[in-house]
Amino acid sequence: MNTRLQLLRSFLKTKRASGILITSPISVQFYTGFSGFSHEEREGFVLVTPDTISLLTSKLYEGAVRSLPGISTLIYSSEMPFHTLLRDTLHESNVTSLGVETNNLTLSEYAMVKKLAKIIPLQIRHLRMKKTPDEVKKIQRACDVADLALRKTKPRIKVGMTERDRRA
Repeated sequence: MNTRLQLLRSFLKTKRASGILITSPISVQFYTGFSGFSHEEREGFVLVTPDTISLLTSKLYEGAVRSLPGISTLIYSSEMPFHTLLRDTLHESNVTSLGVETNNLTLSEYAMVKKLAKIIPLQIRHLRMKKTPDEVKKIQRACDVADLALRKTKPRIKVGMTERDRRA
């Protein structure tokens, strides 16, 4: 199991939540690895339980998310509305206390979820701050690439130049 999910599930245990509905696009991306959702829209939600991680999204994204490793994809539609899909999934997973991101839940989402399970308000942003060794390596590689680009470009930059001047 990946370290991110282990940390999240341990955190959920300490808060006595039997699952969490992740609603913020940045957290959805963090836990699924899928970056195709808009950061301004509500296009995907993640439900994490002690045993599963599910991505709930519309048919529009079905093809793009079906192949995410270790993540089940649940599709909502006019035939299977989000509310019904979430209700059934919570029931099947025996989730009775559901963590929600307090800084990213709309009023209508809150009203819907509170009918389905006991709500446990949570902040999970701090969990993204802990980096795995693999993440540290990737960050270091990105820094190395940026440093190299700056070293190669800096000698050709003069005070008062615009980006357009530099390109010429």
